[in-house]
Amino acid sequence: MQTYPGEISIQPTATTGTWRLEGPEGFAANGQTFAGEKTFTGAPVGGYHLVCDPIPGRETPEYETRTLVSGGRFTLQPLWAAKLGLENETTVELPDGVPLILNKIPVFAYHMIDLHKIPLLFSRNNSASLQEHQLLENKQ
Repeated sequence: MQTYPGEISIQPTATTGTWRLEGPEGFAANGQTFAGEKTFTGAPVGGYHLVCDPIPGRETPEYETRTLVSGGRFTLQPLWAAKLGLENETTVELPDGVPLILNKIPVFAYHMIDLHKIPLLFSRNNSASLQEHQLLENKQ
């Protein structure tokens, strides 16, 4: 049975993200690293695996596998999402012994957070029980 080459497009969300597309024997891009968008024409039929490299401050996209059929095409759009978790967290002990947890917000994530809606907690004495905390709202 005759098979025909196909087309594969990679459209990453982060232009600085590097990635590799590994495919069947005869795929010319095997072993190469790319950044930004790329379209592979004349790609042989078979299984392909997209592997993305880490970007500081972002989640690395999951490993993706797709199969290219005869004369087919597919597009992969890896997403490097903002990482807003504990990796950027710092704890400072206040004078009354209560820990203050600070979370650094990456510059590229500023537009996703409304800082005026984030409440602040502070302790009025050393016991730090919930009843002895006062809730303040940010006001402008």
